[in-house]
Amino acid sequence: MMRNRIIIACVFILMLSCLHSPVYSCSIFSLTDNQLFFMAGNEDWYNSNSSIKIVPASSGDFGYAVFGVSRYIDSHPQIGLNEKGLGVDWATIPQSKFVHHPKRLPLITPLIPELMKRCESVGDVIRFIEKYNIPHFAAEHLLVADRFGDAIVLEWHNETVQVVTTDKKYQLITNFNILAPSTGWYPCDRFSAGESILKAERGHLPSIEYIAMILDAMHSEGKFQTLYSYVFDLQKESIVLYNRFDFSRKTTLNLEDLLKKGKQTLEINDLVYQ
Repeated sequence: MMRNRIIIACVFILMLSCLHSPVYSCSIFSLTDNQLFFMAGNEDWYNSNSSIKIVPASSGDFGYAVFGVSRYIDSHPQIGLNEKGLGVDWATIPQSKFVHHPKRLPLITPLIPELMKRCESVGDVIRFIEKYNIPHFAAEHLLVADRFGDAIVLEWHNETVQVVTTDKKYQLITNFNILAPSTGWYPCDRFSAGESILKAERGHLPSIEYIAMILDAMHSEGKFQTLYSYVFDLQKESIVLYNRFDFSRKTTLNLEDLLKKGKQTLEINDLVYQ
């Protein structure tokens, strides 16, 4: 079973490395306003089914949910939210060469579930990442946000994973390398659309409706389309989902309630949107 998972993960990484455009063209951001802490994103890919896998706490591991394309939900989940209010999400970037650190361990299981099981904060994630060689960072960067209002981007640059911080109230990534935009896929219309709204003075606390407006501005249609969009309230552990870039209807889930129901997998297309 483990060997099969490793093979599937390797195939997925190879597929990413062969791409000449960012087909997993996600748009992800965190938003903090001292009182409220959100993380949100559009998950874009070929027309595919998407799932949420719920894993309750056990043996010292935190309970969590991971999200992703159904066929890859076990081998490469794209998003995670755990019971401690930690959220993470990958976005594809141009492929670069990964250099293994001789003093770090290989990570042979998918990163997102490992972070969900073991980490409570942005600091915990940084300390975890520093222990392992994780080749996925050569093809994707990771946005991390927690219920304490901290957010970072982890990105491969100068042969190591760099921690990207900001003094802004938001962190935003799409599909170019923030530290080296010249490596490709820049400029990005989705990034520009999102940033133009996020950097504007609002004068009020962020709301789900406001965040949905930003997601709508960055959504994709056509061959590589927004399969679903999410908003995490990292303090309340609430999950708001929009399906197939229809921002007029949503469904709201609560992670604590989902964890009480035991291990399960939900198909995002089958949820009720109102």
